[in-house]
Amino acid sequence: MSCLTNIKANEVISYATFEQWYNTLQPAKVTNWSSLIPSPGRWLQSAIKQALTKSGCPACTCQNLVLKSHENLWPVGIWTPNSRKNNESNLSNYSLKRIPEQQAVIVFGSDNKTLSEDMVDHIGHIMIFVNGVETVTDSE
Repeated sequence: MSCLTNIKANEVISYATFEQWYNTLQPAKVTNWSSLIPSPGRWLQSAIKQALTKSGCPACTCQNLVLKSHENLWPVGIWTPNSRKNNESNLSNYSLKRIPEQQAVIVFGSDNKTLSEDMVDHIGHIMIFVNGVETVTDSE
């Protein structure tokens, strides 16, 4: 299956592979790390899942990423408020992809190979914010 063409605003785009979907995501930066929501509720996780699905995220990847939007399933280096505070300087080193239409980013392991293993999940994890997520443009 390839990307569907002539889609309407409410229809879901479907990609055959993770790589096809990944390549559609925009780079992002976080300007307000203090607005991080480490324990999102079900309604917020549902909104993220809906945004991922709408963006064409493959179903198995989508479910795994949504599960990893809670701090209990984040890498050890950011698992708790204390560990995040201790690694605060490393947070700005993340290479991030924005979840479309959301104040949320995905930290993919493949984009962050230079960071220590305690900061990155092999596949990736989601971080949701109240505000401060911006799409990075080519000129930045």
